[in-house]
Amino acid sequence: MNKTWIVAKETYIRAVKNWAFLLLVFGPIILMLISGGAGYFSARNFDTPTTKKIGIVVKDQGMQQAFGKKYKYYSNQAGAKKATKTDKIKGYLLVDAQKSNISAEYYSDESLDTTEKQEIIGKLQALQQAKNVSRAKLTSKQLQLLARSPVFKEKIDTHQKNVDDTKKIGKKMAFYGLVFILYMIVLTYSQIIATEIAKEKGTKIMEMIFSSMPGKNYFDGKILGIVGELLTHILVYVVLGFGSFVANKQLPELNDLLQSSKPIIDEFIGNVWSWSLAFIIVDVILFVVYAAICGAIVTKVEDANKAIGPLTTIVIAGFMIGLMLGDQPNNPIVVVSSYLPFISSFTMPLRIINGEIATWRIMISLIILLAFTIISFIEIRKYYPRLVLQTDDLSLFKTIKRAIQSRD
Repeated sequence: MNKTWIVAKETYIRAVKNWAFLLLVFGPIILMLISGGAGYFSARNFDTPTTKKIGIVVKDQGMQQAFGKKYKYYSNQAGAKKATKTDKIKGYLLVDAQKSNISAEYYSDESLDTTEKQEIIGKLQALQQAKNVSRAKLTSKQLQLLARSPVFKEKIDTHQKNVDDTKKIGKKMAFYGLVFILYMIVLTYSQIIATEIAKEKGTKIMEMIFSSMPGKNYFDGKILGIVGELLTHILVYVVLGFGSFVANKQLPELNDLLQSSKPIIDEFIGNVWSWSLAFIIVDVILFVVYAAICGAIVTKVEDANKAIGPLTTIVIAGFMIGLMLGDQPNNPIVVVSSYLPFISSFTMPLRIINGEIATWRIMISLIILLAFTIISFIEIRKYYPRLVLQTDDLSLFKTIKRAIQSRD
């Protein structure tokens, strides 16, 4: 057992001291900071107001006050037309209030947006209404009667709706976050593990190691070291995430945003820290074990990527099922696959997070996954030593057959 821990320690230290590991861990963070900084400065550069005003051709001071300071006023059409051509204003509105009906025509090389158009029409309607009242010569009592409006009240309980919406957002974030993390971890570490095992295969060092300790124990140490590397990777992100959360609380603007998003954050953490996390952990270990045996099967390092092809296909299939059926926890494909090892970690969290499954069903699925992982580990460690020492360039099936026939 002591030698197993030595192998685990050496595997772990060699992995975390490698520049490739540091790049793997901090590369995504650096890219996020660069893209976030670029977006921030880009937004600041384009944050300067560039909207030009609309000109209004009207002489009456009262009408100018009715339209407000938002617009630029001209006493004649020629001045407004010149300002439009020199790009000082985006266009001008020619208002004719001499007749009983107020009329207005807009001149420009581009249409008004809906909001601007509705605002101008509203002001024209108000001016027209004032003109109608003036021409009708109504008494003050009649004006008061015309000014009456109906009373309308709303009594809406938005609390429950807001709670439900918050839970829904938090659940979706948790599910897609778990699926994406599992997808990235499995794809990345499967390739790393298979390549590392393939590099060791057939070397004199392996023969010396196996002569001094059982091959099964070496395999145990190797898996423990790789799992330690993986846990370190995750721990770095957890620490950085917590540190960022604490640091952001010291900034007033970000603290306000965090406080407003606290219900969603709480819901997200609650759904992640649940049965779903157990499925993710066990499934990652399962993929690690199978990636190790894939690396042991090949005779050349460059063939390691080909060897993990089936694992990659399974990961992509589970990822696609999770994405496409994320809103359908009772879909037959989701229900069946939630009990299948490898795939269940992509689909069972979907059913758990949506609350569409009883606890005893979750436990059955987890027991199946756990049992399959343990059995796979026990069986694979029996064949691993012989596969690592095999250097003959045989076909995949012949390599596996020979390993079975001469199992350690």
